[in-house]
Amino acid sequence: MLQRLKMQRKRFVILEPDIDTGSLQDNIPQKLKMHSYEALIHARLHASRLKGKYQFIFDLDYAAHFGKLEHMLTEGSLYYISAVEDIPDAGTVAPL
Repeated sequence: MLQRLKMQRKRFVILEPDIDTGSLQDNIPQKLKMHSYEALIHARLHASRLKGKYQFIFDLDYAAHFGKLEHMLTEGSLYYISAVEDIPDAGTVAPL
């Protein structure tokens, strides 16, 4: 999945907690929604709307970030991650 995102030039990834997510201490998989963006500015705008939630932006070109996401996507991890189709990047969004 991550290689496909890189091929689509979706370099920046945000994982957003799902509404019904408990804590990791419960030993139940955490439900996360994965959003991907071509441009860092779009990822930052999304992160700024997450107020008080997980606001880390993963950069798929950074090996440590890529490795962490790869680990989180493995079957035995404490995360259940689903991809979300986001609004296209700059140049394709109609003005308000």
